Amino acid sequence: MVPTANSTGVSYSIFFCTGTSWSTDPGHQLCRFDNVCLDHSTQRFQYFVDPTFAGMPLFYDHSGAAHFSFPENFVSTGHVTIKPYILPWAPTVVHRAIPNDAAYARQPVAVYASTNDYAFNYGHALFDFLYAVFNQLQTLQLYTPAFQLLLAQHQGTNADVINIFINPENPERSLLRLISHNPVLPLHMFVAPGSGSSGLTCIKTLVVGAAHMHLVLSRARALPFRAAAMVNLGVNDPGLARRPRITLLDKHGRRRIENLRQIAAALAAEFPLVQIVVQDGRSMERMSIRQQLEIMASTTILITPCGGLGTVSVFLPPGGTAIVMNYFNTAKNTSTQMEEPYYANVEYIDFQYFPVLPEDYEGTSDRPGCEGPKDAEHYASQGSLINCNVRIKDLWRMRMMVNAAVMRWAARDENW
Repeated sequence: MVPTANSTGVSYSIFFCTGTSWSTDPGHQLCRFDNVCLDHSTQRFQYFVDPTFAGMPLFYDHSGAAHFSFPENFVSTGHVTIKPYILPWAPTVVHRAIPNDAAYARQPVAVYASTNDYAFNYGHALFDFLYAVFNQLQTLQLYTPAFQLLLAQHQGTNADVINIFINPENPERSLLRLISHNPVLPLHMFVAPGSGSSGLTCIKTLVVGAAHMHLVLSRARALPFRAAAMVNLGVNDPGLARRPRITLLDKHGRRRIENLRQIAAALAAEFPLVQIVVQDGRSMERMSIRQQLEIMASTTILITPCGGLGTVSVFLPPGGTAIVMNYFNTAKNTSTQMEEPYYANVEYIDFQYFPVLPEDYEGTSDRPGCEGPKDAEHYASQGSLINCNVRIKDLWRMRMMVNAAVMRWAARDENW
């Protein structure tokens, strides 16, 4: 039933926060606000306090100072490593009861979060945004696929990038469907039926403060995220297949493995009983999110370039193996993994990082054009080959890494 008025019997708001105090480390606090209302005239959330207790503090900070309202930077809605680093937010305290005619939203929980320019990339949209939002809810034990994602501000220069992966024209290609049944809403569209009389839309629980989830990924397990995605999209998830399947991602654009089909042929000769599939990256990008998950759910071993598309590996079945290419960092003269901060906290997949050496960049079709100028952003830390294709020379090492993964699979299935 969709309530059209304040029939809950609740008159006032409450809140709970976890993480570092706003006053010592702004942006690292995660909060839930229960029974708060959006004032449509100001587009601000109101926090209702019994006027009888107007002289009592809402909270005390780490120094013991009493606060009777929320500081404007009480919570950050954004990503603390992306400029502007802190996107401050706080509800407005009003000393009165929630009006009797205030309408409640049909969604039980909403998350108020900011997007950023990284949303143009599959991996960043997945890990730097949706995974963090999901784990906000998980941390507070509030996750439900009926939650509503509300857009706060935008970090960066191109607010339209959210339309690529999170809010595309075709909803079947929206990554948001991994965790929510509801489309994303800007704040001005968050309007409950019957809210006109009071000018308010109330929500049972509002969650704000994604920032620390981006930095402390070890706090959050990834398996519940995968499980929710499979259920929400109705994907058959049988676990590790009875016959191992190796999927090789043929990515187009930057960091492509140009001799991927040669690698596939070598593996087919080495493992005649194993199914070998070369998955074209362009066709995969045109698929629905459900189809992408179905491919991963049926894969035992994934071989992928580093970069955003490879993060689809988190949807492999538990016990699967992802062999991810490194890139050669010319600034540090070493083989480096691009996504290790993400993959290190995925607890159910064996991530193997394939070392890439300078010789693997010889004879590729994209050089020297792929090599960034020395004044390019990140050049000093990532080197000139960060965006270049590779032609893997050491096929023996690849066969041995795959062999080890197949043996691990066989040890889990005594009937093979």
